[in-house]
Amino acid sequence: MTKGWATLTGFGAVLLWSLLALLTVQTAPVPPLQLNAVCFGLGGLIGLIWCVVAGVRVRRAGLDDAALRARLQKLVAVNMAALFLSVLGLMLVVLGIFLG
Repeated sequence: MTKGWATLTGFGAVLLWSLLALLTVQTAPVPPLQLNAVCFGLGGLIGLIWCVVAGVRVRRAGLDDAALRARLQKLVAVNMAALFLSVLGLMLVVLGIFLG
């Protein structure tokens, strides 16, 4: 990691922490459980979209069968994590419906 990239990452973290109180106040009408469910669902959806895009890029790279299989197998862990986040978000939505 270069010095500039580390500085930019630190600035982004400070910016996110400074916006936390403002964004929390803005989400006051939304119940916390539902807000968590939405965040998990969106995180899982972003992960799944990333897996699809990465898989298409690997397929279009024109690799031989063994290299293609090895690169696609690396995506399986990310794909499973994204699916887990999506399922967890959906479970929280259902739980919020039952409790609300």
